[in-house]
Amino acid sequence: PYTENIALPSRAWFSIHITNVSPFDGNDELVYQLTMGYPSNCPENCCGGTIHTFNGMNVDTVITCLGYGNSTLTWTAISTKDGVPQTFTNQTSLTPYDTTSVNFNY
Repeated sequence: PYTENIALPSRAWFSIHITNVSPFDGNDELVYQLTMGYPSNCPENCCGGTIHTFNGMNVDTVITCLGYGNSTLTWTAISTKDGVPQTFTNQTSLTPYDTTSVNFNY
């Protein structure tokens, strides 16, 4: 008989709520991207390296995507207010078969 072992990673979801809590002016900008740990081959709604750019004072949005359980995502956000950029890099561990939520206020 033929036997083959196939490893199937558990699904996990990552949800980030991005809010401009201290707006300066209409030129505020946030650039957000997952930079490491996202699935390279995934069937649907996967976390990926897409760059998301948000402009203005009224930013309040949620991005949710599919990843692998027991993995760690690295994400970077660059906030620019009054022409001064600030870079934030964070890691988030994903719980298998669950949604890991993060609030990012800038």
